[in-house]
Amino acid sequence: MMDLFIQKTTDILDYPVELSVWNVPGDIITGATSTSTPDGLTTTVTQDTTTTPKVWVSGGVAGVAYQVDLTISTLGGRTETFDLFQVTITNP
Repeated sequence: MMDLFIQKTTDILDYPVELSVWNVPGDIITGATSTSTPDGLTTTVTQDTTTTPKVWVSGGVAGVAYQVDLTISTLGGRTETFDLFQVTITNP
């Protein structure tokens, strides 16, 4: 089941993503990008560790529910896209 969040149009929030269960021992995350559907939400990824990237979310249109996805790549050549969560934007 996908996580559901509610966020105000003025919020800038981070959502940590724990990937150590998915990651193969000895392999590390070397890149991560995020996208949202529909367009209009701003998402960026920061990586504090090799197993826990954070997806930062801001903007969006009040009343719209956005699907946020994360695509990661690893040193071992793996690439995977995760349907992370849905965020609904509200007025401040």
